[in-house]
Amino acid sequence: MARIWVVEMIGFGCIPLSLWASSFLLTLRYLPRSVLPHYREWILFGSLVAMTMGFLSLFYPESGRLSEVSLGGSWGTTIGGLPIGLGIAKILALGIVTSVVLFPKRVGLTSLVFFERTGRRLEFLTELLITCFGLFRRQFRTLFPGHEPYSTRPMHSVRAERSDNPEIKDTVADSASVVRPDLAIGIFSYESHPHMGSTSALPELSMLTEHADLPADEVELQEMATLIERTLKSHGVNVTIKSISAGPRIVRFGLTPGWLDSNHTEGDANSSDDNKLSRRVRIQSILAREKDIALALKTPSIRIQPSVPGESVVGLEVPIPSPQTVGLRRLIEGSEVRDQSSEIQLPIILGQDIQGNSEILDLSDLPHLLIAGSTGTGKSVCLNAIIASILFTRPPDVVQFLMVDPKGVELTPYDGIAHLMAPVIWETDKFEPALDSLIEIMQERYRRLSGSGVRNIQAYNRQSSNPMPFLVLIVDELAELMLGGGRDAESKLVRLSQMGRASGIHLILSTQRPTVDVVTGLLKANIATRIAFAVPTQTDSRVILDSPGAENLLGKGDMLVLTSASPLPRRVQGTFVEDLELTRVINFWTA
Repeated sequence: MARIWVVEMIGFGCIPLSLWASSFLLTLRYLPRSVLPHYREWILFGSLVAMTMGFLSLFYPESGRLSEVSLGGSWGTTIGGLPIGLGIAKILALGIVTSVVLFPKRVGLTSLVFFERTGRRLEFLTELLITCFGLFRRQFRTLFPGHEPYSTRPMHSVRAERSDNPEIKDTVADSASVVRPDLAIGIFSYESHPHMGSTSALPELSMLTEHADLPADEVELQEMATLIERTLKSHGVNVTIKSISAGPRIVRFGLTPGWLDSNHTEGDANSSDDNKLSRRVRIQSILAREKDIALALKTPSIRIQPSVPGESVVGLEVPIPSPQTVGLRRLIEGSEVRDQSSEIQLPIILGQDIQGNSEILDLSDLPHLLIAGSTGTGKSVCLNAIIASILFTRPPDVVQFLMVDPKGVELTPYDGIAHLMAPVIWETDKFEPALDSLIEIMQERYRRLSGSGVRNIQAYNRQSSNPMPFLVLIVDELAELMLGGGRDAESKLVRLSQMGRASGIHLILSTQRPTVDVVTGLLKANIATRIAFAVPTQTDSRVILDSPGAENLLGKGDMLVLTSASPLPRRVQGTFVEDLELTRVINFWTA
């Protein structure tokens, strides 16, 4: 009876079960200390025995006692059994669950990598099918003008209908997954928005305050020029004011060094009598009288440029007596940045320079930006002006933001706008996962560029019917993240700054702590465009700009801009955007 019971219970499974039991007993008898350290292997061996019995349960002999319970016996039928599909699924589930429970790090990570690669292959096939379908549509239009192979209604209108009628289930892939499927990688979540995927109107410029543009007082500027000449002459330094350039807050006087001999004229320089030949005033003599000039002009700070690019003068920058506010509205109206066909793809409206000209940069050409300066000098206002300039000129299907705000006060009001890839990140522990996701997006985009035979995102978007948007990472306080994340955060930022340009990923980093442990040499080597606000010491200025000058700035939006196109920093008065203006544009893009 015992033999019959064993045959009916385990069938041919007695063979692997006997091997496992005998091995375990022999080990327990002669090597008892090795059982506990290798308990995972013994459990895995038992799981393989159970899977073997389940596999045997899929077969039934024509006659005998096992014809009713299968070759694996009753136990094997419980593990596997008929129908065959369900039995195989149960056997595989047993093996996977056992492996993951026993070896979570090794097997679990391998499984995740396998499923991720499988998903990417399926995503590539889906995109390939969609691309072929788009080619078929264009060919159909060419052969049969006036006809459409399928409905051409905008997808955003279809989404609106489906959202109005909850009974209709969206079984078709959302257009966002076609336009930018890489935004679904990692922690990023993508939700449809009425403005997304469409060429809807941009915000009205009436949302911005119109500031008056008052010309500078010429008489007052001439009096300042006369006072500068008289002050320097009283110290034995002869100069002539050759030019006066007045900006919204700073006026620059172009000083031409004079001659040490007051009787000498310009024509006497070629005199044949070498003994009577006079010498020019040294530029160092003008630089040494900086404090005297500031005292005469009754101003706390001035800045002297030994050489002005394009001019043979020494630049003396002095605060203007009646400063003006640089409004965003006037700068947008005076340019063509709102035109979608403009050569500037990602406009950054910084303000006005000393000549009163608009300072507008293209982030796609920079390709990254570093902002640094002391507290209260205008960094947050500059950051808001940069964001507002893009929100007023580019729709969400052109540019997407990922904002990181460790302080949780400056960028959190932008939560909910259509341009956001994910909610504003203010927890420090989520910063590195966000960088990992951006790196995955960058790698995915490079695979697409390689598959399309192009070198950058601009060429890809020109030939693709589903262009990819630009991605901009904005970090409000870099010091908190660099000191908290350490070398890992720095290496990931450096990798994004090195390789992000071609894939359309750009960085805007801001910090109030311009020290070498925050603004490292690797970051500076890959971020050529930098903005420096007022700093307390010349050392901080050298960390940001590799040159002095930022220690003499006035604050409240007064900045020095260094780009790869200019050898010397340019002085700019930053754009001022009021809180009410920001609230209006945020409400527009969250509607």
